[in-house]
Amino acid sequence: PVVVVASVLSLLASVAFPILYSRFRQLRRMPGSVMLRAAYCEIVSSSCCVLLAMAGDPVERSHHGLKRGLSVVIVAAEVGAYAWRMVMYLHICDIYRNPFATQRRGPLHVAVVLFLAALTSSTCGARLAMAESDDEVRFAEVYYTTIVSGLFLVPFVTFVIFEGVLGLSVYML
Repeated sequence: PVVVVASVLSLLASVAFPILYSRFRQLRRMPGSVMLRAAYCEIVSSSCCVLLAMAGDPVERSHHGLKRGLSVVIVAAEVGAYAWRMVMYLHICDIYRNPFATQRRGPLHVAVVLFLAALTSSTCGARLAMAESDDEVRFAEVYYTTIVSGLFLVPFVTFVIFEGVLGLSVYML
């Protein structure tokens, strides 16, 4: 029940941002559009978390395919959301470098986000697909270590370390 409540609250907060973004013109500047894309990723992630929590324990045998699929989508959406926040820092670095031509790397930013999300989710999906579902203890170990790496390790490296270095370099400029 705690996971469902937290996921619903996260979903409501993520839905509130696009609504507020469309209502207030002041938010429609950069990096608002980048944060809007991150909010869409969070909406997908929160929705899948609600569905996963309602489906029961992910390591139970019932609906294994659905639970694995939802887990992979959650990882892809979370990594996508963190990657969009990373793009915000990259955009700020672009502004510092040349304040008059800030939009020329937009397609590259989308490619970076899609690459990170696809790489992480496909790695997690492959590990989950190879996990033996007959041995529940082993499957639970593989499932939770895979999800932890996808939801915590990769976002930590992306958001804290990489963006911390970018933020420090912007501060030093």
